[in-house]
Amino acid sequence: MKEDKPDPASPGYLRCRAEELLNRKKIRDVQKMTEQDVRAMAYELQVHQIELEMQNEELKRSQRELEESRNKYLELYEFSPVGYFTLDKQGAILDVNLPGAAILGIERGALAGRRFQLFVEMDCRPDFNAFCNRVFELDSKQTCELRLLKNDAAPCHAYLEGVALCDGEGNAKQCQAAVVDITAKKRAEEEESRLKEQLFHAQNLASVGKLAGGVAHNFNNLLMVVLGYASLLLSELKEGDPHREYARKIIRSSQLAAGLTQDLLAFGRKKPINLQPVDVNKIIKDSEGILAKLLRENIGLRTTFTGKDCFVMADSDEILHVLMNLATNARDAMPNGGELKICTDVVRMDDAFIKAHGFGEIGEYVLVSFSDTGVGMSGEVKSRIFEPFFTTKEVGKGTGLGLASVYGNVKQHGGYMDVHSVPGKGTTFNIYLPLITQGISAAKAETVTTPKMGMETVLLAEDEDDVRGIMKIALERNGYKVIEAVDGVDAVDKFVKNKDKINLLFFDVVMPRKSGKEAYDAIQKIKSDIKVCFMTGYNDDVVREMDIVNEGLDYVLKPVSPARLLEKVREALDKWEG
Repeated sequence: MKEDKPDPASPGYLRCRAEELLNRKKIRDVQKMTEQDVRAMAYELQVHQIELEMQNEELKRSQRELEESRNKYLELYEFSPVGYFTLDKQGAILDVNLPGAAILGIERGALAGRRFQLFVEMDCRPDFNAFCNRVFELDSKQTCELRLLKNDAAPCHAYLEGVALCDGEGNAKQCQAAVVDITAKKRAEEEESRLKEQLFHAQNLASVGKLAGGVAHNFNNLLMVVLGYASLLLSELKEGDPHREYARKIIRSSQLAAGLTQDLLAFGRKKPINLQPVDVNKIIKDSEGILAKLLRENIGLRTTFTGKDCFVMADSDEILHVLMNLATNARDAMPNGGELKICTDVVRMDDAFIKAHGFGEIGEYVLVSFSDTGVGMSGEVKSRIFEPFFTTKEVGKGTGLGLASVYGNVKQHGGYMDVHSVPGKGTTFNIYLPLITQGISAAKAETVTTPKMGMETVLLAEDEDDVRGIMKIALERNGYKVIEAVDGVDAVDKFVKNKDKINLLFFDVVMPRKSGKEAYDAIQKIKSDIKVCFMTGYNDDVVREMDIVNEGLDYVLKPVSPARLLEKVREALDKWEG
């Protein structure tokens, strides 16, 4: 039987070796040793044996700690959130940890020997090559950002940090690169950039909105003069006079322009809608002229109306705003000309319709279809077409608010909207507004009522001379007595002098020296039951800021036609009487 070899590290083996050496080299000395010398030597050998045993235990402990440290290193290396790659000077992958392989979407075993450059997007490869050159040439950490190709997945953004690994002679032979997937960070930065751009747009729009408000106020005053004198001219012309049609066109154009100024006043603000029973067919017919002017000469406009009643609860100004935005969008989609077709119909949404279209509630709706023969749009563009600030136009040629505004208006009216488009074949926008069948008799009646005559005295305060002049003519032609005031201070003075005569205050809201509301508050202290009606060329916000609405006071928005002026005056005078 073969004997087991003794452990060279065991204390017994070491002792035997020591004794053998001692016997071989100092045999004569041993023979001369006394018993006391032998005991001393035995003691020393025991001490050495204990020392060797302690050293052996220390060695074993160090081996265990080394193994534990190695396991911890491997655990950190393999399960770190960072990918680690070891590359040679040619960029071949010598080693990679599990997270690094996961970043590339390939098993680690399949990466050995493959060049890292193959996983770098083509336009980023020069940056990667420059990064590797710096790592091997410079004695410092180098960084770069790249887009990496992933197996069967979208490219990812990656951040690289690399250092050179040197041999015993200090020569750089390998590169140790740490790779971090920063795709989520990049997306967050892009989203932040997008939000900043939207904020910038919003701030610009707020500034433009303030400017538009001032322009619209002055324009409303001019329109009021044009509308007033055109209305007076129409009332002076006899039936059958061809000039009556000219006057009607001036009035209608002024009314359309008034609607545009309301859009300017509402620009950048959420304007409350004034819902009334309106005929969609009539709104479209009346706006055909202005829609045609929005299109170019090489774009035809064709309208087709259903014979059914198309009454909805809507703000006619907002519906016109929708029509104009869609016409403008169609024009821009047909740079080489084409045709815009507007059709109306009445449709019913049932369960099958809702299931097929993915929207709606059961009921009948007025359908307005806008179809153009333009360039159409892709599915990606179509999915974002109603997003605020989204635009496919060049910088400076579109705010991206037009269709978002249209969508918001339709939703405010309780309606729905969808779009169908094929690239190169045009686009159709479908608008569904809830049909109404009750309360439409007044909307159908288009008879012009003659304003009631009056005998009362009206204190009229307006700082614009031409506006005040046409209002005075309209009131006096219908029997009212008018006392004029040029501003709020003058209005208070005129009232103090004529307080027993005056039956109604008709004040502009914004005037020099003292606003209309401040003048009314001062006058109310003199005569608490005085009646008042305000007017303004600004939007509803100004009226609300001055608590005119909260206090239940009457007001009217400029421009005011003579007929509407007389109607509001009579309404204010008759209020609370009887």
